[in-house]
Amino acid sequence: MNKLKIIIFGVGSGYERLKCDMNFDKAEMLAFVDNDIKKQGTIFNNISIVSPKEIHKYSYDYIVIASQYYLEIEKQLLDMGIAKKRIISYYYKPNDINYDIKYNKHIFKLFFKENMEEKNKRQLLPIAEDGKKMYNKNYKEKEDKWSCTDLNYTKSIIQELLKEMKRLGIEIKNCSNILDVGCAKGYFTEAFRNFGLNSYGIDYSDVAVNMAKNGFPSCTFQVMDGFNPRLNKEFDLVFVRGFTGCNTHNLNFVSKFLNKYIEKIKIGGSLVVAFSSDFSGYEKSGETVNWSFDEINKLSNMLNLKFLDIIYPEEKLVKLKTINQDKKYFYLVYIKNITD
Repeated sequence: MNKLKIIIFGVGSGYERLKCDMNFDKAEMLAFVDNDIKKQGTIFNNISIVSPKEIHKYSYDYIVIASQYYLEIEKQLLDMGIAKKRIISYYYKPNDINYDIKYNKHIFKLFFKENMEEKNKRQLLPIAEDGKKMYNKNYKEKEDKWSCTDLNYTKSIIQELLKEMKRLGIEIKNCSNILDVGCAKGYFTEAFRNFGLNSYGIDYSDVAVNMAKNGFPSCTFQVMDGFNPRLNKEFDLVFVRGFTGCNTHNLNFVSKFLNKYIEKIKIGGSLVVAFSSDFSGYEKSGETVNWSFDEINKLSNMLNLKFLDIIYPEEKLVKLKTINQDKKYFYLVYIKNITD
């Protein structure tokens, strides 16, 4: 296979990050470009740094912008008469509605390492100690940015959820066992208990679990690795809302850890997976993953359960405020039949 011929615009820290993802068996770097006159005419990584005016001397497939100032650089290149389809950027701002995520990702896949998805997944999933420290610090803050801390709100959500599940033919009876995966400070766990359920919550943050135990002593909480749960009982309902493990397009990974919970669901029991998406299948920097409807269908076929419906109980209460106003919380409802 012929290598793609690319020119890199930028030789700073942006390129240092970019090169970690590049497969140099698939791409040939013809030159670096930089607006800094002092850098022009020098050699970087055995490749010449040239001025933007010299780009036209090269026969290239794409110019890759490796700079946070990509908007200014893109305009500069367009003003030079370079076709937009030849320009891709490793960086983009979350509020940039003109950035074509689908096109850029498609081109990057042509010369990025095949394990990039796995690398990104490992960065997204906070299973390392530094990730845990980040979450613990957040839970200690007066203003918790990542977990719901309004019991009236969570009770309203669960009330609407149980009503919707009853419409689907699932009635959660009093004293049923419910497991809240990634329970954080326990507000959803407690909300379930308010409707007569035996509520259990697990989270890998010891700080969050201690707060949950102190705040809601009638529930049972335990520190546990959500990706490798060690559960000693079966449940009538497993509730997974906003869990970090869903923040990836790697459906094999998602189905693998969800099936671990499905093993602990009673026959006739249910799984509810709640996450937010605009259903585009693409997302911008700093945004949680947007599953597409096609991905949701594929995931449902990979789980050892029967898919019932996708519902939106939170939409009836509040509009999710995100950088993407089309983003909404959806709830996937599954049931475990005797044949599953």
